[in-house]
Amino acid sequence: MDKRLYSQIIGPLNKGMNQQANSFILPGFSKNLENANCDLVEGLKKRLGSVPVKRIDNLATNHGGNAPTGTVKWDEAWYFVYNRSTDERFVLIVCDDSSTVTKTCTTTNGSPVVSITSGGTTDLFVGSTVSGNSIPTGAKITELGTNQMTLDLNADSNAGSSKTLTVTSSKTFVSAVANVEPISGILPTVVPIQQVFSGITSTNLAYLRGSGRARDRFRATSFQDFVFITNIQKDVTYDSSETLTRYNIANISNSYVPIKAQVNVKLVDYATVYNIDIELDDGTTIDGTITTPTLASGTPVSTQTIATDLRTNLLADC
Repeated sequence: MDKRLYSQIIGPLNKGMNQQANSFILPGFSKNLENANCDLVEGLKKRLGSVPVKRIDNLATNHGGNAPTGTVKWDEAWYFVYNRSTDERFVLIVCDDSSTVTKTCTTTNGSPVVSITSGGTTDLFVGSTVSGNSIPTGAKITELGTNQMTLDLNADSNAGSSKTLTVTSSKTFVSAVANVEPISGILPTVVPIQQVFSGITSTNLAYLRGSGRARDRFRATSFQDFVFITNIQKDVTYDSSETLTRYNIANISNSYVPIKAQVNVKLVDYATVYNIDIELDDGTTIDGTITTPTLASGTPVSTQTIATDLRTNLLADC
């Protein structure tokens, strides 16, 4: 056995999970997390044994008018534990049902392309299973176009027009429980209550819909006081109707560039120089430099005071 001593700095993994490319992962995130719980309130802890929290299959299904009609797949739902403070804990649930839709289609022998003559594609998703006459068992949608879908398997010799095909098209809803006690591995002393939602519509729930299991298509990341949920099956684009507010407009080109950045102050100390240099589009560099007070001065120093002073210094150099 190697008995040499090794020195290694392991940073606090208190920001949770982040499975983006390494270049986007800030300190404090873990790429993978198994058998552990990690949050800003309680830090990194070994995952404790499961305990009953609350019955969920009788919770309200907040569906925005697009109510589930098929069997609700609670065992395939996505569950997110939000643990912000001792007074703010809840479990968010995004769940699908087993609904299907029928489409009148034209199939071609030996071709994966299916023309939809009735029903359109608005409630279809890449990855959904398709069944019906001339469609091989287990076929799934790989691409959607204008009144057509492409499958991963070719239609067989029964192909033709006016084929009625059945496509999985799960309806999605959200639910949650609040007043969840800290994770302790023992039965809670206070029974969680059902979380009340407002403003839920079928339009804003459309982003959460997709194919396969709900638990497989969502990722969440925490940023400051917000949790952002991403449906990895969706393609997103910048909203061109939004107006960008850009500072220092005289020194940058008309092409879009980020207008805000986050700076992490990792270590706070007295009588220390903190510096930020930002290079603009035209090569101009703006500089922000501050020196924190000495300990003897009695002036308190924190990440907030350092960040505020750096910002003020940067703006003065613009």
